[in-house]
Amino acid sequence: MGMHALQQARIDHPKTFIIALASQRHHGMLRKLGADEVFDYSSTSVVEEVRKLGKDVRRGIDCHSEGRSSVIAAECMLPNDGLETAKGQRRLIRTLPPGMISGTVPQSVRADEWIVSYTALGKPFWFLFKYYSARPEDYKSASNYLKDLTRLLEEEKVVPVPHRLMPGGLGDIGKGFEVIRGRMVRGEKLVYRVAGEVNV
Repeated sequence: MGMHALQQARIDHPKTFIIALASQRHHGMLRKLGADEVFDYSSTSVVEEVRKLGKDVRRGIDCHSEGRSSVIAAECMLPNDGLETAKGQRRLIRTLPPGMISGTVPQSVRADEWIVSYTALGKPFWFLFKYYSARPEDYKSASNYLKDLTRLLEEEKVVPVPHRLMPGGLGDIGKGFEVIRGRMVRGEKLVYRVAGEVNV
């Protein structure tokens, strides 16, 4: 999701300074996709490194949204001295519900908004044992984006997420989950052919 968010941000805001946090192996790719600066999110000094840029970061999106990722992202948005008391003047959108935040987000960063791909379908759904109503505005936004996506791909203004074609069909999808649980998937999607295994 981060790759898509970065590319869309660069298209919609060509003059905006974009900062990305990611593992070092992806830094080169993210710069090619439009990030002006990229930092290693696992670094113990990542917050200080971002703040040293001296940028007034008002908007952000946390595409991981687990553990302390939202807290780290929010702290990166604060001024150099880290002192800011006005509530909610900065905005961090998450990709999981706020209840999954580990730690305390600074009060000047609003982090109660979240998006998830299910809302793009325009129908109510259950997620993590909780019922969520349909969000028509998300459906409309996703529809407009998808209408433009084919053109953007043809014009090579966006690049799709790299994928790994897995052997077998849907009957072997369990093996893919084992690969994911083994943390052997980074920066790519696992893809299966619905018709079954094909020699490619």
